[in-house]
Parts: sequence; C-alpha cells; structure tokens
Amino acid sequence: MKRRAFLKAAAATSVCPFLQGRSSAVESDGPAYPGLLDNLRDKIHRWTDSLWDPDRNGFRQNDQIGVNLMSTIDVAWMRYAVNDPNLHGRHGKAWIRYLQQAQDAKTGKVSYGPGPGGQGHPDGHAMWHTVRALNILGGRP
Repeated sequence: MKRRAFLKAAAATSVCPFLQGRSSAVESDGPAYPGLLDNLRDKIHRWTDSLWDPDRNGFRQNDQIGVNLMSTIDVAWMRYAVNDPNLHGRHGKAWIRYLQQAQDAKTGKVSYGPGPGGQGHPDGHAMWHTVRALNILGGRP
C-alpha cells in the first residue's frame, strides 16, 4: 500500500485518531506535519542528555533512583529508535566504558542489581540488552 493510500485509510477510520479530520493533510506525498518527528527526536535527545551523570558516566533514571544499567541502556535504545544522528552525544567513550564494565569479571554475568533500577528483570535480560546497546553504540561487548 502506498503511503498516501495508507494515510487516507487511517484518516478515514478510528484506527488513527491523530489523523481524523485531516484528509487534506494526507493528500500530498510529503509529511502531514513537516519537522514533527525531527523535533520529537531533538527533544528526546535533549531530555536524555539532561539525565547524564558525569560523575558515574551513566544515565539517571530519575533524581531519586540515579544512574543504573537499565536507564543507561534504555537511552541507547531510545536514541536508536528515533534514528538520532548524534547517537553518542558528548558521552560516547564514557558511555561505552560504563556498559562494558557492567559484566562481573568473576562470574561473567551482567545484572541490573538490586533495587528499583532493574525492576526485577533477570540477568539474561540485562546481558542481551547490554550487548545490544554496545552494538548500537559501536562498542565491543
């Protein structure tokens, strides 16, 4: 289905309430809202950048929980999902180093650790998310 036909169908149904009543906005082959996704991507980048903790070289989940592996991984995934052209921001090497140090040297496990930062996810989840984040960022697992 071509983009225009898809958008017309979405605008005509309740499947996509965002486009309802905007059939004129989907008549062209261009975006209905020029710059909308670019603007969203920039806001996501600025927001995630504000979560960086230079003392711990990771990203905070929030002010109460602080830096943890899951939030640091999630930022890589979020920036990747919105195709952020400045994926690493100013923190590339330190960010990769933080993720590489998540693996326990004795056991080989990667764990989110106790407390609210990992939300009870298993070590396997922590391992594969960390490896994927490292691959996204261009680091070696």
